[in-house]
Amino acid sequence: MFADNQKISHRQLFRQLVMSFLGIYLLCIPGWQSLEGRRGVLCVGIGLLFLFFYIIYLVRLNHSYTNLDKTFGKIGGRIIVLVYLSYLVFTGIFLLRIIAAVVARFLVTGANAVMVMGLAVVFCYLGSGQGLERRGRIAEAVFPLVVGALFLMFFLALSKVNLGYLQQSASVSWPQLGWGSYGIFCAFAPLILIPFTLGTVQKPSSAHGVIIGAVGLLGGILSLTFILLQGTFGLPGLLYKSFPMIDLMSGVNIPGDFLERVDVFWIIFLMFSVLFALGSVFFYQNELLSRVHWEKGRLFAAFLVLAGGLVCAHMGVSARYYGQILERYYIPVFLLISLIAGLRLGKNEKKAKWGKALIGILGLILLFFLNGCCGVEPENRAFPLIVSIDYTDGEYKVIYGIPDLSNTTGQGKKEESGSQEPRVTVYTGASIREIEEEFDKSQKNYLDLGHVKAFMLGDGLMENKEAFTKCLAYLENNPTIAGSIKVFQSSQVEEAMSLNGNEIDSLGEYLIGILENKPNPDRKAQVTIQKFYNAWHNQEEFPKVPRVNVRGTQVYLE
Repeated sequence: MFADNQKISHRQLFRQLVMSFLGIYLLCIPGWQSLEGRRGVLCVGIGLLFLFFYIIYLVRLNHSYTNLDKTFGKIGGRIIVLVYLSYLVFTGIFLLRIIAAVVARFLVTGANAVMVMGLAVVFCYLGSGQGLERRGRIAEAVFPLVVGALFLMFFLALSKVNLGYLQQSASVSWPQLGWGSYGIFCAFAPLILIPFTLGTVQKPSSAHGVIIGAVGLLGGILSLTFILLQGTFGLPGLLYKSFPMIDLMSGVNIPGDFLERVDVFWIIFLMFSVLFALGSVFFYQNELLSRVHWEKGRLFAAFLVLAGGLVCAHMGVSARYYGQILERYYIPVFLLISLIAGLRLGKNEKKAKWGKALIGILGLILLFFLNGCCGVEPENRAFPLIVSIDYTDGEYKVIYGIPDLSNTTGQGKKEESGSQEPRVTVYTGASIREIEEEFDKSQKNYLDLGHVKAFMLGDGLMENKEAFTKCLAYLENNPTIAGSIKVFQSSQVEEAMSLNGNEIDSLGEYLIGILENKPNPDRKAQVTIQKFYNAWHNQEEFPKVPRVNVRGTQVYLE
């Protein structure tokens, strides 16, 4: 199990490889073009086939990388180190951009990018200085939790698969297949550091089997992800997703619904893996610098990663450039370096026995970025539990069912008879974005849609296809809105919403309770907003949803 004497076991190597790659691959690769659905599975298979042979070749180069000066010469060895260091800085910047984007969009809305990147760099850099044995033991402990949570999510996502979507097929041309397979090969570029790790692995000559096993597992998980994404969203729907995996997570609920927004937990597990990978970047920087006795440059190399991330964020540089530069420049250079190392291997009479690099690094922080200083405090947020949307006279009409809203005022708020003030706010505007901006201007609390349980759509909206599709486009691009939110329809929207917080404590929970709190609930009647997204993207008929009728102060579903 655990290795001693500054050596890691094959099992620890396997788990650290999976932990380093899993999170960033699931977040980014499913969004690549030419890798949708079954075509993506085919590209994974072809790309990994070539990669397996290359891994065997890299393992045999172990001794060529032990002494870079001997293999490439003093000047050549330093040039090689600079090339690898530039790649690590480039990769670290990319990881920081992904971390900041995911945190600000899906975990802490509006989180400060400087703070998120700074914390990530500080904690991962400090963690990279830990001993080899400690890192291996942490990987042992974390691996079952992350992988187990991921497979639980996959299992729950199976219920969302539409078999009709799986029958969709994308055109497959040889150029597409070739570039897709090459993209998969390039995605595993960090494996070029394998020769630097084998000096710290027990039985390094047989490590290729472990590395191939880890890469095979990652390829299998990616293939399963491609199939699940196609079955859930359809191929046209995937074109609208920036982070398809997170959208898949947002539609998954644990049976019983005892946890709200359970997708946050899945995202946290993936982010732990991404932080693990960022720590590996700093670890390898330290190891490469020590190979050429440039240890004093460690802090500067880490600073380059942070500075590059901040500059790219400020200038709006897309993270997609990472893949393009990797494919066009770094991979050809790395292949050339490994070829030269292989040619010089036969000239080395003695085989060196040491090496200090290690795949994977300690991921210390799980929830450090979920502190209140990055966003708006809960007491300063407004949490609608149900939102109604209608369309009349060329304008959207939105009502946010916010509990305990007696102290707020808004444009067009309805006056109710009686001593109790209404607990709904009515806004109208040419677009939903305009309505939300008007809400922010007139209310002291920040509008947080992360706890919405139900949408009630008016007949006027449903009958106007153009207005409805614009509404769907806006909702889908809002990361705080989960795909699992239930949808209802009504011709009495304002009458029903006026009961929220008065005769009915929470109209959203009440409607969902009518659907679910039965011995044999009708699952087909429980339509989610994700089903509307899928029908829109795949040009299908919109699903029928339960209708809400109001009789006096009583709500009925039909």
